[in-house]
Amino acid sequence: MKAIIVLLLLSISGTIYSQDYATLKKSDTIYVLFKGKKKENKGVSADHVDRSYDFFDFDEPLYFFHYKYLGYERKIANIVSDVKIVDKSFIKKNKAKIITPKFIKNNSLCKIVAEILNNSKTIYIIDYTEKKNTKIKLYEVKMNTTVCNGDG
Repeated sequence: MKAIIVLLLLSISGTIYSQDYATLKKSDTIYVLFKGKKKENKGVSADHVDRSYDFFDFDEPLYFFHYKYLGYERKIANIVSDVKIVDKSFIKKNKAKIITPKFIKNNSLCKIVAEILNNSKTIYIIDYTEKKNTKIKLYEVKMNTTVCNGDG
């Protein structure tokens, strides 16, 4: 009886995981959680405009960058990178679109890069280090495109 319950729970959790992964693959906006923990670094420019977010807990480092303009075309068009301040409830509402370091560790970094991050139109860092009361800052970022060279 216990074996049946365990098998049932494993199959249900596998289904839930598959749905989250599928949701992430389909989403045009992805959020990456940054808490500034061990093996996570953040760099901020002197003018507090540019930021880098680095994750070192995987097979290879994962880097994200927030600049005033995320590319030459956007600079020419004067499209400034987005910065949002959201309520903590945003995390619960968008849970299916959030990639955590734990999710990356439990899966293949290169597969996530190839199938999700390289295919999403917009990536935001959820910066918990700048949380004030119930408000959290989100920064539109670009990922270092040399990570895994797009291999899955």
